Order: sequence, then structure tokens, then C-alpha cells
Amino acid sequence: MPFTYEKTETEGNAFALVTGYEGEISRLRIPDSIDGLTVIGIGSNAFSWREDIKEAILPEQLRVLRGFAFYNSANLQRISLYDGIEDCYDGVIRHCKNLSEIHIHLNRGNYALVKALLGDNDRMLRLVLDTERETICLTFPEYFSDYIEDTRARAFHTKIEGAGYRYRECVTGRGILYQEYDEIFVRASSYDGPSAARIALDRLMYPHELTAYAQKNYEEYLHAEMETVLSDLIRNKEEDVITFLAKRDLIGENALKSGLLLASELKATAISARLMEAQKKIRKPAGRFEL
Repeated sequence: MPFTYEKTETEGNAFALVTGYEGEISRLRIPDSIDGLTVIGIGSNAFSWREDIKEAILPEQLRVLRGFAFYNSANLQRISLYDGIEDCYDGVIRHCKNLSEIHIHLNRGNYALVKALLGDNDRMLRLVLDTERETICLTFPEYFSDYIEDTRARAFHTKIEGAGYRYRECVTGRGILYQEYDEIFVRASSYDGPSAARIALDRLMYPHELTAYAQKNYEEYLHAEMETVLSDLIRNKEEDVITFLAKRDLIGENALKSGLLLASELKATAISARLMEAQKKIRKPAGRFEL
């Protein structure tokens, strides 16, 4: 097996701690066991500075993620894991500049792990939580932090730009403050278009603890920005999202016209069909002239 590992003992039992992978791999799936030893964790810098890994899938029984396990894994786009991890060290997914989705099977309600991972990466991230009852999706915008020197006070102050840090503060060790998350949108949407669209789409499609007021705000934003939003969805071939928007009557007539032209240009037949159906719904039947 191309995985390298260290043998470790816990309470008198032997386990494996994965330390790396020999060779190149795009879809990294950590095994449940190696040489008869249950894999209990991933070692420090085990997959740091890799350029080949695009997706990492971690097993359910994993308990430890050591420091900088995937640090600067440049092309890592998605990581999937379970919330049984008890020790998540610093820097696990830091500087993974192409990471866009964290998928967590939330079986134990371990929000401390959710908070730790979100705080470890400042990029725009989509968080997918699978619970026993439902799937919850939330988008967290990116943010930038820097230190500014105050020469008079002989101190450094942290400067944070972007709404991503504020959104991450809505995740606590006990859960997610959905109302606070939704309240940020009014300000964040004014200067962060791409993130705002994703936030609105996720909250409407996965409306966990979504109030009627927040729903109205999200729908109004999408309706106002629909031409741009729909164009991006068509180019990314997100037929399921387009179908959802059409069913909710959120695609206006102008957006439908430009969307149909783009879908035809890109030869997106299935999407064209969805948009044509939506167009028929909003068109009023021609009135009859009577003498």
C-alpha cells in the first residue's frame, strides 16, 4: 500500500497514524486500516505542499488531525470528514488556496471541529453538514487580515477586511447562530457579489432555521441580480439550482431572455428546456379582441 504510517499506542491498543502517500493521487481516500491497524489519525505535514490532491476523503473512525496535515496543498478543492475528530490541530487546511468545500458528517454535534476548520482557512468556503435529519449548506465569504503598526503606542493592531471573518463568528463550539448569520447579509451583499449570491442560494435551498424576513431579503437580492447570477449558473452547468429558481419564480423575464441566449450559445440543451418552461409560466396569454 502506498500510504506511509507510524504505529502509535493509545490505552494499550495499537493504531496507525498516516504520515503520507508515495506517488501521485488526485482523489485521496484515507483507508480505515493499514496492515491490520485501525487508522486513528493523520500526522503533522502528512499531505502538506502537495499539488496533486484535489479531493480528500477521511474515514469515520479518525480521531486526530495533526498540525498542518494538508497545509498549502495547492489544488485541494474539497475535503470530506466525520465529526468524530477530537483533536484538530492548527494549520490543517491553511493556505489551501483552491479549497472551496468542507463536507462534514455531523453525527455527534461536534461544532468545535466545524469552527476550527472554518477558522483555519480565509478563502470563500461552502460548508456542507450532513445530519441525521437533513443537509445544511452555508457559504462563508473570504476575508483578509493584516497587522498595522502603531508606532506611538508601540503596538500592532489587526486589520480585517471582508465579511468572511464576521460570518465565521456565527459558528460557536455549541452550534451555528443562524439568525446572526442571516442578519449580516444586508451589509455583506453590497460589496461581495459572488459570495452573496452563493449565500442566498444556499439559504433558500437548504432553509434550516430560516425566518420569513431573511427569506424575503435573499429572494429580493437574487431577483435584482438574477441576470448575473443566472449567467454564472449556466456557465457552471448548475441545472439543479436553475430548476429550483424557476420553480420559485425568481427568474425574471429579462434574465430568462439573456439566459436562453447564453444556454443556446453554450449548447446547454437541458438548461434551455428548463428556462423555456419558466418563460411559459410568466408569459400572460394574449387577450382576445372583441367588438
